[in-house]
Amino acid sequence: MDSLQHFENQVGVFRVLLFLYENRDRDSMVTEIMRGSGVNQAPMYRSLNLLQRYGAVTKERRRGFPPRSLYRLTRQGEKLAESVLELKRRLERLPIQLEA
Repeated sequence: MDSLQHFENQVGVFRVLLFLYENRDRDSMVTEIMRGSGVNQAPMYRSLNLLQRYGAVTKERRRGFPPRSLYRLTRQGEKLAESVLELKRRLERLPIQLEA
């Protein structure tokens, strides 16, 4: 994996995490997470799997046709998202100018 792809994967994790945080009052389906986070299918699934491994997200399988997987942040995931948001706020206050 090249460094650009690695960076994009990390950004995907944060975008999925923040989408779930913004919708923490309910379970979210995969299609909602993709649409709301703007992360494509493959990196979105990698992000969800990583967040599950770290205990930040739970997955519930619902029976029916079609069967559905629903995702929700755990309390640990909420704390992680809050830390990411705090870091984002701090970075936005830095007086950085990008060169064209």
